[in-house]
Amino acid sequence: GGGGGGGGGGAPAAGSGRVLGGGDEAFTREDTDPREKAAAAAMARQKQGAGGLQGDASLRLAENRQREELVGKIHELAHRAKEEIPLGIRSKETPISRLVSYKQHLEAKLGITR
Repeated sequence: GGGGGGGGGGAPAAGSGRVLGGGDEAFTREDTDPREKAAAAAMARQKQGAGGLQGDASLRLAENRQREELVGKIHELAHRAKEEIPLGIRSKETPISRLVSYKQHLEAKLGITR
């Protein structure tokens, strides 16, 4: 028979290396400076990325708000003009420019000038 060996044992690994969050005595000045710079650069990139996402999200929210307001006005004007609203008007795929032009069409039909 014979038993297989388990490898070299794990004791040396436990004592070597650096512990994350350890005291300053675990690092020399040369080690901390590049790491701090890298951490600062990573945080700056993260802030830039998050800002871009927030900017996109706020732009989408503003467009959705504008779309909802236009559709609401179109409903009101179409009701007053006794006109059916085209099915595509309610779609989120409808360009805002089309909503504006349809609203202007209804206003012209009703004699509303702005």
